[in-house]
Amino acid sequence: MERLYKGKIARLDEEIKFLRTTNRIQNEVEIHQAISKSLPNIPLPNDTQVSQIAVAQLEREQIDLIRLALHLRNQVKSLSKENAELASKLVECIEISEKSKQQVTSAELARDAALEEAELAKVRFTEALRDHEAKQREVLKKALNQSDTRLEVIKAALLLAEKNAAEASAKIDHLEEKLAEITMKLHKVEEENKVLKGVNAKLEEESKERVAAASLKSNQALNKLAHFQEQASIDEDELKATIQLLKSQLRDALERAEKAETAALIANEAQVRLLSQTTSLEQKLRITERDLASATQQHESEMNNAINLAQNRETELKATIDDIRQAHEMQIEKATGLLNQYRSLFQRMREECQHNVEVFDSTLTQLDKRHQLLQTEAKIAREAAAVNEAERDRLHKETAEHLLQTDQLAKRVALLEHSVSTKNNQIIQLNGKQRSLIKDAKVLFKEIKCLQDQLFRCSQTNGTKLSDCGLNVSYEVQEALARIEEIAN
Repeated sequence: MERLYKGKIARLDEEIKFLRTTNRIQNEVEIHQAISKSLPNIPLPNDTQVSQIAVAQLEREQIDLIRLALHLRNQVKSLSKENAELASKLVECIEISEKSKQQVTSAELARDAALEEAELAKVRFTEALRDHEAKQREVLKKALNQSDTRLEVIKAALLLAEKNAAEASAKIDHLEEKLAEITMKLHKVEEENKVLKGVNAKLEEESKERVAAASLKSNQALNKLAHFQEQASIDEDELKATIQLLKSQLRDALERAEKAETAALIANEAQVRLLSQTTSLEQKLRITERDLASATQQHESEMNNAINLAQNRETELKATIDDIRQAHEMQIEKATGLLNQYRSLFQRMREECQHNVEVFDSTLTQLDKRHQLLQTEAKIAREAAAVNEAERDRLHKETAEHLLQTDQLAKRVALLEHSVSTKNNQIIQLNGKQRSLIKDAKVLFKEIKCLQDQLFRCSQTNGTKLSDCGLNVSYEVQEALARIEEIAN
């Protein structure tokens, strides 16, 4: 395109030179006419008159040709002016198109950079959210697992405490028979209570540390959220600043175009001045009459060529101007479309950022709820630990009381065993006495039977009764005899 414009400018320079030469010829003709008018009318012979008539005809034809040349010169001047205006407009359009291209390229580069930055920020934000969510999920899983393990340990401890209490109550019921086993189990219960104390202390420390860690992580998450919000606001400010810069650049481009138009007008005026100066200088030159005919013929042919070229150039310039306008309008439409796309992308990014912030807020609320649940569970664990300690103290007191009772019962059992041993000795002695009494009773019973038999025999032999003999047996003696008989039997 630049080569074509340079060729057109060179052709315009050649046409200007040709017009200058025609101006010189015209000036010489005018000078010749003035000289011929200033000369006196001297009578000449016939030959000279005929030659003068021929010269006059030639002068008339020359004047007509000069008039045609002037008319054509005016047309060429108008065409040159139009060509110059078209060329200046073309140059301005080219400059405007180049500036618009540069602005569009700069806008596209800025848009691409902004899109890349937005995508990078989006990727970073998504990665940070994913990392934060993964970390929080891991922390929550660990906390839940630890809380579950703690609850299981506490439940196991409570079950052990209940079992130990049941065993202690059962052992207390059977203290009279299993004193040694109860003492061993009480020692075991004390050791388990010590272990439970250590476990409860560790659980309290770990719960405090995890509560502190959870609070620190929640604070860090809040700080990160504030940082992401600040970055989002900074990105919005930067995009607004870039849009304002583009607007200011467009305004500067329009101002520069106006300045270029004024400069083109000034250049046209300078060219007109130069043309006037060239005409004033060309008036001093003269060309012979012989060159006039050839010059006129060449001028006619060249003028026809110039007219044809000018018409072709006009059509070409109009076509190029239309193409440039269409291209410029297309570029402007593309730029507006790109700006609209950029705005839509920016709105999408803003909506996505707002959605991500809302999701992050919801996750934070969920984390706060879980933190509160963990705190409540920690309180419940503390209360359970306090209850366990109270039950442990109660069991310790009860075991101490039971030990005292077992000692007292052991003393009583020892006394009872001593008394039982003494009673056994007494029973053995009584048994020996009873055996001796039984033997004596048997002997007495036998003797009494013998006496009764003898008395009965005596009574039969004598024919008397026992009552007649004066041997009346009382009721008490009969009962004593029956008892002796039972003992003997």
